[in-house]
Amino acid sequence: MELIDIFIITIVAILLHLWWRHFSTSGMTNRRQRNLPPGPPGWPIFGNLMQVVLQKRPFIFIIRELRKKYGPIFTMQMGQRTLIIVTSAQLIHEALVQKGPTFASRPPESQTRKIFSAGRCSINSAKYGPLWRSLRRNFVTELINPVRIQQCGWIRKWAIENHINRLKTEAAEKGFVEVMSNCRLTICSILICICFGAKICEEKIKTIETVLKEVMMMTTPKLPDFLPMLTHLFRGQLPKARELRRKQMECLVPLVRKRREFVENGGNPCAEMASPLGAAYIDSLFRLEPPGRGSLVEEELVTLCSEAINAGTDTSATTVEWTMLHLVLNQDMQQKLYDEIVATKLYLIERQRKLEEKIQKIIEEEEVRMLRKEMIPRAQLMPLFDRPFFPQR
Repeated sequence: MELIDIFIITIVAILLHLWWRHFSTSGMTNRRQRNLPPGPPGWPIFGNLMQVVLQKRPFIFIIRELRKKYGPIFTMQMGQRTLIIVTSAQLIHEALVQKGPTFASRPPESQTRKIFSAGRCSINSAKYGPLWRSLRRNFVTELINPVRIQQCGWIRKWAIENHINRLKTEAAEKGFVEVMSNCRLTICSILICICFGAKICEEKIKTIETVLKEVMMMTTPKLPDFLPMLTHLFRGQLPKARELRRKQMECLVPLVRKRREFVENGGNPCAEMASPLGAAYIDSLFRLEPPGRGSLVEEELVTLCSEAINAGTDTSATTVEWTMLHLVLNQDMQQKLYDEIVATKLYLIERQRKLEEKIQKIIEEEEVRMLRKEMIPRAQLMPLFDRPFFPQR
């Protein structure tokens, strides 16, 4: 009985080995026929997906190793999705700048992502065409234009003042500060004010930031994105996604409606709506009519504003996180930063001292001038036409 088991296992192993070789060879042949760059051989059905998962390492480390073997451009078959990895600055410029329209479209979306993209009505998900160009042009003109960025300086100043006050309060109460949570809160408050033109309380900002972070995690690529055949095994994700979408709408729709009312009333100032008429990103979305869409509805407005807030918050917070990591690991950099802070503080103190001296000098000169005026006889100060007239005899 044991010999039979060994024989069966051997036959199965040989068949699997032959199948593996056939799949790898056919995969490479298919790759050549499609004129794709070289890449590592993959498993049947899964491609290189299981190889990446089983290594249990960050994807960037795997890319670095494959780059040494296959060069600056190579192909990976991740399930049913083909990825072309480009790691050279020159090739990236050629692909994304010189041949931008060729690579400007988007892959098919999962059902979960479609819920949050309002039918692919966002810059990140729209197919390359009139809709994508219209949304992107409006985004560049109304949000990241240098003139717009300069006009939003007061928002950054307001948010930084709140940030410093919050750090001081937290340090006094706890003896330490949580860098990332405070930075994310400040960045999110800036982006909410830029998008909706509204100054809202910290509790609302925290709620919005939490919901949008959950949205970002929910829309992160998962196994069904690479193996659509497994979608039915993850059907439980759809009810969760719909519930999260409902929370997102509850958080942001009131801001959309208040801003629309503010615009329709001619921009009458109020406590919450701080940005003037036309200064908020959503003001341009109210006027926008993308080809084939018409005026944007509330769901699409929420999607576009959420996209801008999520993109700005995540990238900026990640930059701060990496900066703090380098500061922790590099003592020389810490010392240099500390010296700059001390020098800046001394400069500000000296500037404040000189300003106070100048103000004091102006006050003293004004007091002396007033004192001299009081010491001069009244008759000499009286204008000629105000003096009494005595006719000469």
